[in-house]
Amino acid sequence: MLLVAVGLFLVPSSARADGVDDLSDHERARKAMIAGEVAPLSEALSKAGKIYPGEVIEVELENEAKNGDKDKKEYGTTVEGFIYELKVLTEEGNVLKIKMNAKTLEFLSVEGHDGKEHKDGKEHKE
Repeated sequence: MLLVAVGLFLVPSSARADGVDDLSDHERARKAMIAGEVAPLSEALSKAGKIYPGEVIEVELENEAKNGDKDKKEYGTTVEGFIYELKVLTEEGNVLKIKMNAKTLEFLSVEGHDGKEHKDGKEHKE
């Protein structure tokens, strides 16, 4: 079972150049969820926890711009919108970095010793 660590870290990609942000990270994430741009974090944690059990030590919500070929090379598919990036500490003491499409909850990549470095953009099976 995944346990949510001390905080939820959200990384905005639309911060203004002068360093001032119009919306807080939490407000931006809430608005994205209300608009249907992201699935609830609880659903992402549940899905990831069934396949990669451990303690969640960090969560980021990143807004990916259309990167075309760059996305295809990194994830095997083009990504639009938001990505959940989860860092999970396994029982063996390894840290996994799991990236999921925040809207569809499709696994994009899993890196780390127990993750076997999946970068094929295909759905991971239990």
